[in-house]
Amino acid sequence: MDCQDAQDKISECFDRLLPLDERRELDMHLASCAQCREFSHLQTTLDIQLKQAVTAPQLGADFRARLYARIDPKPRGLWPDWFPDVGYLVGCGVAVLWCVLLLPFPVSRVLWIGGLATAIGYSLQALLFTSLEEL
Repeated sequence: MDCQDAQDKISECFDRLLPLDERRELDMHLASCAQCREFSHLQTTLDIQLKQAVTAPQLGADFRARLYARIDPKPRGLWPDWFPDVGYLVGCGVAVLWCVLLLPFPVSRVLWIGGLATAIGYSLQALLFTSLEEL
C-alpha cells in the first residue's frame, strides 16, 4: 500500500468500517510511515472538532419524501404507491375465499388462519419495502 492508498483508506474510515484485511494493511502502513500517521492524526482531530462544532439538524418525519419530490418531481411510474398493498390484500382475500370453498375444514378456522397468514405476510412485505426505501 502506498501513501495515497493509505490516505484514501484513512478518509474512508470516517464513513464506514473497513474490512478486516484492509484495516490490517492500513495499520501495517501506518506503523512504518510517519507522514501517514500524522495525516491520520490530523484527520481524526479535525473529525472530532467538526463533530463538536457542528450539530446535525433534526429532520422531520417527512423529510425523505419531500427530498425525493424535489429531486424527481415527475411521477415515478404508472401505478400509485398504494397499488402493491391493495394487490397483496386482494390476492390474499381471493386465496382465502377459495380455501373456504374448497377445503374440508371449518370456515372459521380457514378464515382465522388465512387472516393470520395475510397479516404476517403483509407485515413482512411492509418491513422489506421500508428497509429498501432507506437504502
